[in-house]
Order: sequence, then structure tokens, then C-alpha cells
Amino acid sequence: MDKDFVRQIVKGSLIVTVFFVLLCLVAVFSYLPGFLGEWSKALLAILTNPVLMAVSLFFLGLTFVFLINGIRRNREGNDYVRLDAEGKPQLDEDGVALEDEQLNADKE
Repeated sequence: MDKDFVRQIVKGSLIVTVFFVLLCLVAVFSYLPGFLGEWSKALLAILTNPVLMAVSLFFLGLTFVFLINGIRRNREGNDYVRLDAEGKPQLDEDGVALEDEQLNADKE
């Protein structure tokens, strides 16, 4: 297997594992007395609500996509390409722009 592929799988698995470990910690903290227990119970109620769970997971996933894309763009650089055409294109009889190979063949 390719090293980059394995590295991507490990990173993705690590992200999912950390998320579920944090979710399990919140569930464990809900058994504690006091403010922390009440806070984690309220958080679990929000996270397990079907509508809010779907919306929160959507925004969490969107945040991860933006984060990963930002890291990739910082590492690989900007992928913006500027295409500047100098002068006017040469056209054939039908008004279609000639390709570079056609221009070189015409010059020879």
C-alpha cells in the first residue's frame, strides 16, 4: 500500500476515535454529582436530540473539512492559476481558434 494512503487512514481513524472518546467522557461525567454532572447531562441531551444531533454533526463535519482543506492549502500552497493570453488568437476560415500544433505546422 501507498504510505500516503496509510497515513490518511490513520489520521481519519484518529479523528473519529478522539471524537468518540470525548463523547464517552461526557457520558461518564454525567454520573458525577454537582455542576459538572448537570452540565454533561445537558450536553448529552443536546447531542442525542435527533434534530440537533444531525445539525451539530453536519457543522462538525463541515468544520473538519474546512480545517483539513486549510492545512492542505498551507502545506501545498495556493492552487490559484492565472491564465493570461497575450494578443489575439489566430483564427481559421471558420472563425475557430487555431491550436499550437496547427500554428507550428503552418509556420513550417
